[in-house]
Amino acid sequence: MITKRIWKSGPRRIKRVAWGFTAQRNGKQVRRVREEWTKEDAERAFSEWTIEGVTSATDMVAAPAGMTFGAMVEKFLAKKKSEGKRSIQDDEERSVPLLAFFGKATPLAAIRTRRVAEYRMARRATPSRLGRPLAPATVNREVALLRSILRMALARDELERVPVFEMTKEQGKQRYLALDEITRLLAACAESRSRLLLAIVTVAPHTGLRKGELLRLIWERVDFARSVIALGRQTKSGKGRDVPINQAVYGALAPLRARRSTSTWPPTTSPARQRCSRASGRKSTHSQRTEPKPRLSSRPVYRKSAG
Repeated sequence: MITKRIWKSGPRRIKRVAWGFTAQRNGKQVRRVREEWTKEDAERAFSEWTIEGVTSATDMVAAPAGMTFGAMVEKFLAKKKSEGKRSIQDDEERSVPLLAFFGKATPLAAIRTRRVAEYRMARRATPSRLGRPLAPATVNREVALLRSILRMALARDELERVPVFEMTKEQGKQRYLALDEITRLLAACAESRSRLLLAIVTVAPHTGLRKGELLRLIWERVDFARSVIALGRQTKSGKGRDVPINQAVYGALAPLRARRSTSTWPPTTSPARQRCSRASGRKSTHSQRTEPKPRLSSRPVYRKSAG
């Protein structure tokens, strides 16, 4: 853990501050304090000291008892990949620092609560690609993956108990479009050379569809008779969801229905599709789902199908 020492010295009782860290290795307590260190220097030194100890401990392991962490990670990723998990690539990327810290040859039983806390501390002191400390959300996702891996090991009788995990509180960022912003955004899209940009950006705030759900939309999912968009199991959670169609959405989609394509929008290789993707990703439409959405008319309009 990171420590801060404050004391006074000299005839004038000058206040002095020193940062350092306290930890344990092989049953012995280690304490390092430097007056010239800042808090960030202490965190960096603790991270380097921890990784140095992990490397030396990993080299000493010749015949680990039971399932190793590296083998369990491989089994976990293989299982999730066979289940068709959409974020499997994220799990693979997050497993890299976990394997580097804990070591592939480390027995699962050696991963205790204290080691998890040390991992969190070491990662928080690790700079990102922008040179800033990693965000709490980034570390939380990695620790959550570690917890899932160990829970699978517990379910397969490869581990007797799972360590205690404490997640850092995240400061979420939310940004919602105001009504005047939506009006100006639609006006700008109406002046675009793309015939589909206005339609996509109109549908986005009135339905709250995620970008992937919106751009993968096909006419089979659009039910004008019931005034709903039936997403089926193509949602992020894999659960079906019906989204109401109001007057604004109907006015944007109805003129496009005459097209013979099964997809509501052009192919992904089309420049128009790329412009629509950038426009829909500019503001988060997913956040619009979680709170009341500004609508020009929130009352669905029921119309009979043309065919």
